Formats: sequence, structure tokens, C-alpha cells
Amino acid sequence: AEPPAASGEAAQAGGEAPAKLEMAIICTMDMPDAGLVQEEANKLLRESIGVELEFVMIEFGNWQQQLNLLLAGGQDSIDIFSSNFYSPLHTLVNNGQVAPLDEVLAEQGPDITAALDPLYLDCSRVNGVLYGIPTLGAYAGNSDYILRKDIADELGIAPGDAGNLEELTEIMVRVKEAHPELCVIPGAKTGYWTDTSIDRLDSGANATYLGVLLDFGREAEVVNYFASDAFLEKITWGKRWAELGLFLDDPLNSSDATKSYVRSGKAAGAFSNDFSLEYDLTNCQNQLGYEFIGFEIKEAVITTNTVTSGLWHISSFCRDKAAAMRLLNAMYSDKALVDLLINGMEGRHHARTESGLYTYPEGVDATSITWATGQAFFWPNRTLAVPWEPDTYDLYDAMKEARETSRRSIALGFTFDGGELANELTACTNAVTQYVPALEYGITDIDETLPVFLDALEDAGIEKIIAEKQRQLDAWLAA
Repeated sequence: AEPPAASGEAAQAGGEAPAKLEMAIICTMDMPDAGLVQEEANKLLRESIGVELEFVMIEFGNWQQQLNLLLAGGQDSIDIFSSNFYSPLHTLVNNGQVAPLDEVLAEQGPDITAALDPLYLDCSRVNGVLYGIPTLGAYAGNSDYILRKDIADELGIAPGDAGNLEELTEIMVRVKEAHPELCVIPGAKTGYWTDTSIDRLDSGANATYLGVLLDFGREAEVVNYFASDAFLEKITWGKRWAELGLFLDDPLNSSDATKSYVRSGKAAGAFSNDFSLEYDLTNCQNQLGYEFIGFEIKEAVITTNTVTSGLWHISSFCRDKAAAMRLLNAMYSDKALVDLLINGMEGRHHARTESGLYTYPEGVDATSITWATGQAFFWPNRTLAVPWEPDTYDLYDAMKEARETSRRSIALGFTFDGGELANELTACTNAVTQYVPALEYGITDIDETLPVFLDALEDAGIEKIIAEKQRQLDAWLAA
């Protein structure tokens, strides 16, 4: 088929049909109104950029498996997707799943380049070639824990009562004793807590820890994370929390989003992260339907991984990459489109307050909403959407300030190319998958299992990966 005209108006004038594109959307909850939102989006897109969009809805627990199938080059291959919760950038590139974007971005993406600082856009490059577009966010990520405010008030727990894991553990034990019917640390086979003091030297929300920088990326020495005191400390806490009965029952057989257990009333709180504790609390309130207090455990830091955890891509199988880039450009610049995708339809998924902000329509709450309005993190440019109370538009100023002022890893902008070490990366990842979840949840004995795991990593080639990461990082820093 011939590619569409450069704009919707030109396409209409030439009598050309709109370009049809398929876009994957992650579902952290049931979204029965996807068809209605898609129809409303297409009313905007046909006229503005000559595109017709089809949503491919994928449940959170099936995200990785389904994207593997949809990015295999068959008839069902998608055109546009986010690699959030999927694969590191270098893996996508080496698997041939993503298209290079420099040329099509220059031609069809002026609003993207205007919105994104080159420092952060360039985090999506592998060997100098751009393969993804970061979401516009704060990019800083902290480690914190959120607790339902009604339970905190009941037990006399205040926000300043915990500033470290020891104090937090005491609070979680009190909550568990008062509410044995609730879990205190919900989790899944993908984990329950991200230590933001680690620079993973990789890109994407599912990036591995195969060669990292410790201590917020202050020093450029690549080390084996799993042989470090930081990992030992984490799994030691996991063992203690398991002995105290704080985890979700059978977490390794759960593939649900961690915070979904809070929304459903099965968990009292959860580990969380965002650019600030204050924003995390209001975001979780809007998403989960409860008020929360919170405790920051690790401060926010910006790494290549935090920038690229939600990259948007054009698949290498897309038949009309110009149209796909026009769609991406619109998702960074078209306020009506962005607000529809993030917040749904007025009167059905949100209602206006007197201040002009959004709240739930009458008779609707976080458990009955039919479009995932708490999923702003997923979309390319949340800063064009109307905030939900109790947030205000000051939120976007705070995000901008965090982008500009937060601590930055020494390796910010570095992306590892592991193409020559595919076998070692696969073997080490398999070892991590085999041993780490059980260690993190305190299911296996540390003294017995950790040495076996470290030996398995050695046999799989972890030292080759670390040496190559160090070589590439040194060269990148020197350049």
C-alpha cells in the first residue's frame, strides 16, 4: 500500500484512506471501555494526522509473553509499543524488534524533539543510533513504602516514624498484627522492591543487574551486584520479612501488578517508587482509591535506566513508519488526544471539579472505573493531561525541577551493547531467574543457595559481561 499523506488534511484532500496502525496497551486492571476510547481517539487522529489506531489490549501478567509474539514478524505484528516492563533496549535492538528512528524523527517528530532534552533523548541510543523515545517524566526514581492512611491513623503511625528499613519493619509488623487478614508486602515473580541506589547500566524497566554501579552511580567501577553487600542486605531483609509473615502468600505464582493487591483491599501497603514521595502518595491515591502515608527509604537518582524504563518504539515490522512517528509526535503534543488516552472520557471516566481538575464521576471509584485512569506513567507525555485531585498543575513543574536538579549517575546516557555476549547474557539471566526470586522472598536458605547461585553466574560468564561493560563505559566516559 502507498504511504499516507503527511497530514490528515492532505490525506483527506487527496482522497487517501488513513494509515492503520496497531498499538499495544498494558492493562493493570480491567478496561472494558477500550473500544469507546479507541473510537474517540480515531475521531481526532483521522482528521489531524491521517491515522486510524487499533488498540491491542494486553493484561499485565501476559505483557512479556504477548509482546514476544507480537514482535516476531508475523501477520499479527504491532506497529507501536512501549517497552515498559518488557526488555532492555540492547536486547530489543539485537533481536531486531525495533526500528532506527533518527531519520523518521527528523521528518515527522518536531514536537518530540522540542519536548525532550537531548541529554535524555540520547539515552535511547545504541552505538549512536536512536531506537526509542523516552516518556516525558521526572526521570528520577526513589525507593519508598506507601501505607493506607486509615490503617496508619488507627495504629497511630505518622509519616516521620520510619526513615530506614529497620524502622519500616517495626511498622509493618504492627500493621500485620492488627490486620492479619492483609498482606503487608505484596509482590510477584517479577519482584517487590527496586533499590534505586543501584545503577543497572542497562535500559528498560526489565533491565537486568548483570554488572552495575553501586552507591547511586557515584563511582565508575562495574561490579557483580549479586556478590555485593547491597544484594546480601536485600535478601537478608527478605528472609526476615518472610519469617515475620509479611509477604503475599505464594508470590512466585503471582503475575499481577503489585499494587493491584492494595486496590483490591488485600494489602495494607506496598513498596513503591517515583520522583518524590509526595507525588507517589497522590498518584497512588488516584490509582488505588485510598489515602496513604509514606516513608522514603532511598533518595531519588537519575540513571539511563530510569530515563528509559518507559521507552516508546516503532517496531521493525511496521509498514508505515512515517505514520507511526506522526502518531508518536501527536502523543507528545496533542492535548486533547493525550488527555483522552490518559484520563478517558468526561462524564464516564472522570468529572470536572470546581478547580477544573478531575475526580471520579458519581458512582464510580478506583475499583469500578472502566478505563485505566491511573496509568499516566505508561503514556508518552503525561504533562499535557489534566491532573486529578489532590494533584495540581504544580505537579508538572515539580517533575521538571526533578529532571533538572536530581542526583545523576556518572553513567547517565550510557547504554550497554551486549550483542557480542548474547550467550553469556542469556545464561546469566537464566541463573538470575532460577535463584533470585526465591532468595528475595526468603524461600531458600541464603548460606546454602547464594554460593551456588554465584557459582552458576561464574559458569555462565558474568565476569566477561562485567569486563565488557567496564570497557564500554570507560570508552564512553572518555569520549
